[in-house]
Order: sequence, then C-alpha cells, then structure tokens
Amino acid sequence: MNFFRKTLLAMTLFIWGVFAYAADASKTPSGTVTVNLKVVVLTYGQQAESSGGVLTFRGKQYPFNVSGLTIGANNIGASHLVAKGEVYGLADLAKFAGTYVKTGGSIMPITGGQSTLQNENGVIMHLEGTVNGPLDPSPTGAIVILTK
Repeated sequence: MNFFRKTLLAMTLFIWGVFAYAADASKTPSGTVTVNLKVVVLTYGQQAESSGGVLTFRGKQYPFNVSGLTIGANNIGASHLVAKGEVYGLADLAKFAGTYVKTGGSIMPITGGQSTLQNENGVIMHLEGTVNGPLDPSPTGAIVILTK
C-alpha cells in the first residue's frame, strides 16, 4: 500500500471516528430544541430576520433569538427553516447562548436533512428539519441569545 493510500485510509478512519463520536447513541442529550428561522433579503445588503426557538432544559422551556443568518451571497428572496433536535454538552444554561458554527450535515430545500452546530462553549445542537430555500449561518456563525 503506497503512502497516498495509507494517508487516505487514516484520514477516512479519523473522520468516521469523529462522526461516530458525535452521533454516539450512548451520549444522553442535555435537552431538546425547536427552531423557526426566517430570513428575507429585499435588496443586496438589506435583510430582515425573524428567527428564534425554544430550548427545553431540565424540564423548563427557554425562548431564544437567532441572528447572523443569510440566504447566500448575492441572493434576493426569502427562506424559512423549521427544525427540531437534541442539545448535547449543556450542563449550565448560561453556556447555551453563543456563536454557533456548522460542524456537519446540511438541511436542504425539498429533501430536508440534518445539521450539527457547535458553539464556543462546546454545546452541540443536532437539528433535523426542512427549509424552503437557501439558508446558512454567516461565515462567522449564527448568534443565539436567550430571551426572558
């Protein structure tokens, strides 16, 4: 086996290991989440957001707002995503708020799908849902803020 094949095999096994760890069924979710994200881009550089969700953590519900979403560079239109999922690695409610970046998967128009996001505190959201158009976190991430 040449060097290239060994390297490719090692990288493949590493990636499978990362995904297996992230999807390990023995990990107990810290909570659940539902999200309802809406973005409307009227003209280039001008958009309106109405995005949020509800975190269920230790038997209580906590609403939150989401900002920092886009429908993609140079696109005009609207997008609406509805998803639900599990939250992992949340021991303290204060760690839920933060900047979430996509670490895997994708929720696509028509087919739906799954996506995994993680914030700087190590909190992971694994979402499954549907979207009616392109919708992505900005390159710097989507901002989640707990509301009262």
